Amino acid sequence: MAKWILAAIGVVAAACIGLVALAAVAFWQGASLAARAAEAGIQQARVALESAVPRETRDAAAAQIDTTITALREGRFDAGVLRETVVWLPGALLDGTLDAAETQALWEKIDRLTPEAPPPASG
Repeated sequence: MAKWILAAIGVVAAACIGLVALAAVAFWQGASLAARAAEAGIQQARVALESAVPRETRDAAAAQIDTTITALREGRFDAGVLRETVVWLPGALLDGTLDAAETQALWEKIDRLTPEAPPPASG
């Protein structure tokens, strides 16, 4: 009888460990998908972002965008800001362009998304 109880406890424990592992993978994949969506949106907004800064700071702006995209690919980002950006960005890009307020807001989100990135080139 004790063997059956121990076996049942082992099966339940293994099932719990499996569910926790599955939940962790699902959470990571969700964050990964959100990071890819943000990366695609930032790539789409790249021209508007780079053209919104003065010519002398365009290289710095391009470098910051590249740094942010690299950080997203490597999984180095603030999850809360990522969630906020992924929800906000499609609406901002709906008409295919960014107005001045949307451009400023996106620079602020990029700056907060990857805190180790250099400060945004503003214009």
